[in-house]
Order: sequence, then structure tokens, then C-alpha cells
Amino acid sequence: KAYALETDGVVNASCEFDVETLRPTYRLVIGTPGKSNAFAISEKLGLSPVIVARAERFVDTGSRNFENVISKLEETRRALEKEKAEAAKKQMAKTATKSRSQQRQEQVRQQKQQLAASQHNDSIRKAQQKGKKTNKSSADND
Repeated sequence: KAYALETDGVVNASCEFDVETLRPTYRLVIGTPGKSNAFAISEKLGLSPVIVARAERFVDTGSRNFENVISKLEETRRALEKEKAEAAKKQMAKTATKSRSQQRQEQVRQQKQQLAASQHNDSIRKAQQKGKKTNKSSADND
């Protein structure tokens, strides 16, 4: 873990592991070192908590602090991924709503055009009918 942090051209990576189910998630996380789950896994597999606690005391403070930092980074990364997914979901919903709105506006515009054309045609027809009546009345008066 430290080697990758201190060496140019080397990048940390980790594979997520679900301590609750004791199964890997098969999700590769590049750029972040993984947290050691050895103690948690040992307890889950039935090793005495007393033995696990004693083993944890043998881990030096620097390593423990480093693991704590990794844990906090992992929590932050997961929270950010969740927020990113929620933001993407909201953006998709917003885009869909905008698209529906634009489609509805286009339908209304087309309906207005059809109505205007229909009213125009009705006006022309009425004017033609009125003109025919006027011509007939003129012809009858002659």
C-alpha cells in the first residue's frame, strides 16, 4: 500500500469485499488501497474475539492509523458514488421531463396551426358563400 503511494508509476488498487457475507463483490477500485479485513473475517468465521483482539494489539499504531484512514476514504468514496448515482438519476428524470414538455409544446403548436388553418379555410368558404349570395342577389335584381 505504501509502496504505491511513494513510487511514481505505481497505483494502488483493491477489490471490494463484503465482510457481512464473506464474499468479494468483484468490483475493482483503482487508485485506492483496500482496507485489510483479516480481523473482521476471522471473527465472522468463528475465531474467538479474545484472540482477534489480542492479534490486533500486535499491529503497530502507524498501520492501525493507516487502516483507519483507508476506511474513512472508502466510506467517503461510497457516499460520493451514491450521491453521483442519485444525481445521474435526477438528471435523467429531468431530461425525460424536459423531453415530454417539448413534445407537448410541439403538439400544442401543431394543434394551433391546424386550428388557424381550419379557421382560415372556414372564413374563405363563408366569404365565397357570401359572394355567391351577393352575386345571385345582384343577378336577381337585374
